[in-house]
Amino acid sequence: MKNTLVLYAFILLFPLTSVLSQPIIADHTCIDINQIPVAAIEQAKEQLHIGYGYTSHGSQIPSGMSGLVDFMNSKGYPHNLFQFNNTGSGGALHLFSGSGYDAGDLELDAGYYPSWVNETRDFLGEVNAQGRGSIHPAYNVIMWAWCGQLSGYSQSDVYNQYLNDMNQLELDYPGITFVYMTGHADGSGLEGDLHQNNQTIRNFCETNDKVLFDFYDIECYDPDGNYFGDQHVTDECYYDGGNWGQEWQNAHVMGVDWYRCDPAHTEHVVGNMKAYAIWWLWARLAGWAGPVTDDTPPSIPQNLLATVISETQVDLTWDPSTDEESGVSRYRVYRNGSSIATTSSTSYSDMTCVPGQTYSYQVSAINGGGMESEASSPVEVSTPTDDQPPSTPTGLTATASSSTQIDLTWNAATDNTAVAGYRVFRDGVEIGTASTLAYTDTGLSPSTTYQYQVSAFDAVGNESGLSATASATTLEPSQEKNTIRLETQDQVDDSFLFASDPDTRFGSEPYVSDIDRFIIKFNLPPELNGKRILSAKLFLYVWNQSNYQDNQYLDIFRVTRSWDESSVTWVNANETEQWSAAGGDYDTTAPVAQIVHQQGEENWNHTFYPPVTITNLVQEWAGGTLPNNGLLVINDSQTGIGFKASEYDDGHRPYLNVEYTDFPTHIGNFDVPESFQICKNYPNPFNGSTIIEYAIQKKNHVEIKIFDLNGREVTQLFSGEMPQGVHRIRFAPDRLASGVYLYTVRTGQFQKTGKMLLVR
Repeated sequence: MKNTLVLYAFILLFPLTSVLSQPIIADHTCIDINQIPVAAIEQAKEQLHIGYGYTSHGSQIPSGMSGLVDFMNSKGYPHNLFQFNNTGSGGALHLFSGSGYDAGDLELDAGYYPSWVNETRDFLGEVNAQGRGSIHPAYNVIMWAWCGQLSGYSQSDVYNQYLNDMNQLELDYPGITFVYMTGHADGSGLEGDLHQNNQTIRNFCETNDKVLFDFYDIECYDPDGNYFGDQHVTDECYYDGGNWGQEWQNAHVMGVDWYRCDPAHTEHVVGNMKAYAIWWLWARLAGWAGPVTDDTPPSIPQNLLATVISETQVDLTWDPSTDEESGVSRYRVYRNGSSIATTSSTSYSDMTCVPGQTYSYQVSAINGGGMESEASSPVEVSTPTDDQPPSTPTGLTATASSSTQIDLTWNAATDNTAVAGYRVFRDGVEIGTASTLAYTDTGLSPSTTYQYQVSAFDAVGNESGLSATASATTLEPSQEKNTIRLETQDQVDDSFLFASDPDTRFGSEPYVSDIDRFIIKFNLPPELNGKRILSAKLFLYVWNQSNYQDNQYLDIFRVTRSWDESSVTWVNANETEQWSAAGGDYDTTAPVAQIVHQQGEENWNHTFYPPVTITNLVQEWAGGTLPNNGLLVINDSQTGIGFKASEYDDGHRPYLNVEYTDFPTHIGNFDVPESFQICKNYPNPFNGSTIIEYAIQKKNHVEIKIFDLNGREVTQLFSGEMPQGVHRIRFAPDRLASGVYLYTVRTGQFQKTGKMLLVR
């Protein structure tokens, strides 16, 4: 009862500032973008000047809008009708955004509240005579998106830290429409605080005639109207029974029913729906009244005319249809009885025809209520035949990318109609076709030379002559370079460790605001065992920084004992064992690497810190000379930093990028006349450590020493019996200065010497 009384009191404090006679709410019922007339879209682009501040979740809207442009172009809408940009140039919608993802003044400082209020006032300045901001007087719409703050708000927080401030902004800037928004789904379900807080915002907007973009509501429904809000739905579309976004996409056709837009934290279809709904909102704000009820179809289009332009193009024109109730919104074009396009104009160019074919065209009209007329009378035309071959392709290149693969590229051929594809020949025999200007030939033999040619053909089978010959020789196995990226949860174990919270397990946390230590282990796959590591780079994803100070570092050390992600804490390495020293057991002699803290929001706000090279250590893990217990990232500096862990989504998690060769050593087999071989140390030059590799044909005494250039012995690395085979030994000098050093490997009466460069 107490909460109800508080809610009532707050409502009484809010005067009605909106000029609307009813609320405008964009939710899952507003995703049929075909119901929005083209004229309403154009009017929105002419009238609206929008400022939008958002974090990564709010970026789903511009991501969806970006993909929508080409998608609607493919549907026969006017070219780039749904274009938008930061300035409104070129007839696009003026949508100015700022977040650390885009350049702009609407930036989020550390913490959501009250920064968004202050940012809005700083962006707008003093109110002018039009009720807008004196600094940016053109802007008439302002919108902010939540990140995860609403999940932790109380009911009073919703009013004190959102609704009250929004209402005050409306009072202070009466010439601007402020768009309210709900927070993204978090899996807490109908019983969670988030659902209640979103409902509070929704109720307030409905009661007081506000403008609301219901971000949360859209995530609770699929495009067919199936509801998942009562099944603990998350922003990523997961619910109690699976992932509705992935399920819906798998059951529908990409490019027809949905389009790729790569929205953060969620599936493409959610970005699609939010793009549809936001354009619905823009159209409503620009004066569109919304779809009308109209169950009477438009008149049938008359006087359809088809004109053959070329072997592949037929142009259509027709007289406009009429509809007294809701108007004609678009036309549908049929070829041989199948729909091929929709268009808002009374003309259409069919550029997908085939020479020497007969086509029958019809057109229907669709009104604002979605009713479609009967099709027009058919018009039949025939395209001329084509007996002209394409030009011969030029610029053929062949590049060996491995011991079994050669990649081909060439320049485009031309044709009087269109090139349909290319035929690829190896050593005079056709091996395949390509629709692009590239072809990959696989399954080849190592160290073998192959010759290639290509020809072009058109839709009716006319073929060009063969191109000039290009040849390439596949690589030796030792020349191959492979790349692997380790970042998925089965490839990475990680956890945050806090001295202030020593007994809490953070292994399942996707991110934290300010780290003490971050322990991470990349589980090397079997294909790296014993292989030559050419490069290994660690990438850490940061999203937050505080109290930046110059010349401060993150130190990265090698962990010296095993640990378990699910039970590791500041105190414990696993469920039953404690660290020898609280905070983790690591090699204290020297960091494996260091990362200097980056200044400037673009270098730390939802981005990767500069990568660090840990090639030497990964080589030792892969070669078995050191156990792989992972790394410990220590932040002892005054600069605070927030990481995201492997539990976060793709593109926003730490990863290790490894380049390696399948050839295990530089030595190869042992069928050599000498009793042993050595190879160059690697890496060379080196910093922290390097690996010396040698092979002996039979068991023997081995002695390995290091000398400076004056012949003085620096250290003896090894002396003892070794069995037949390939052996590796690690040299990690602690106090040696930069310079050139020699190493000798002696076995029996034989000795060999190598040279290496230490760079501090």
